[in-house]
Amino acid sequence: MVANRRGATTGGCLVTMLILGAAGYSAIQIGEPYYKFYQFKDAAQQEARFASLRSDDAIKRNLTAAADTLGLPEAAYHFKIVRGPNAIHIQSSYDDSWTVGPYTRPVHYDLDVEDTL
Repeated sequence: MVANRRGATTGGCLVTMLILGAAGYSAIQIGEPYYKFYQFKDAAQQEARFASLRSDDAIKRNLTAAADTLGLPEAAYHFKIVRGPNAIHIQSSYDDSWTVGPYTRPVHYDLDVEDTL
């Protein structure tokens, strides 16, 4: 004899999977620009850490290559490097945005890295 099944969990599972899929998609779209900024900041911190071994032009070349690899906007390629007697300061800023469906939000990023020489 076959048990009577309602099948209510099948539709509930589908709705749950759709909600989880939409949340995952949104998280990726929103998180990607932030993740790129943190990768760029990490590259700048590494350049500041080894600044005593590199010239300002070499630091700018390496950071430009990192920004190009990450696909950052052109404004991110403008760096300000200030060397003090015992420290180096690297600055840059740019605007980016994230888009999810019909919503677009601009985001401003300020890179400000300092390390001792």
